[in-house]
Amino acid sequence: MQYLLPCECGRRVPVATSQAGETVVCECGRSLTAPKLRELRQLEPHAVKETAPRRPVWSFRQGVMFVAGIVVLLISIVTLVITGMQRSSLYTEKPEFHPEFIEQQLAQIDRNSPVENLELWRHEILEHGLTRPGDPGYLLHRRAKRALTIRLIVFGVIAAAGAGLIAGAFLVRPREPRPA
Repeated sequence: MQYLLPCECGRRVPVATSQAGETVVCECGRSLTAPKLRELRQLEPHAVKETAPRRPVWSFRQGVMFVAGIVVLLISIVTLVITGMQRSSLYTEKPEFHPEFIEQQLAQIDRNSPVENLELWRHEILEHGLTRPGDPGYLLHRRAKRALTIRLIVFGVIAAAGAGLIAGAFLVRPREPRPA
């Protein structure tokens, strides 16, 4: 509750009950001492205009759209970064073996004894294992690169949808309250 404290200039300074006994300043610059609470209540009450309850700036719907958009956008961006890194690490070019390299390998085999060639062969099997015949690695990488490209496109579209949700949260107007 507020009360009006008269000043010598003719103005009246609104004073809250919590300011009882404190010094307040009038618009004219004079310092006034507010009376104690018992005396303050004898002054004229200050009629405070009732203001309409302030509506929230954002509606619940806008908040949900904004948060959903942020979550979708962040997940999409993380997925795009990871997918892009995976895609860039794939080697899709067909390896070329130069005739000099093949000749060097065959010469080395010819120089080795049968026991040394057997040991070399066992070492290769232990290190790389027996592989099933199939597509060479570079072809598998090409297929994987295509799949990752599709994933990039899909998550790019999803990221755009998340950005659209965020923009929509700013563009949607809160609904007006229904009259009772």
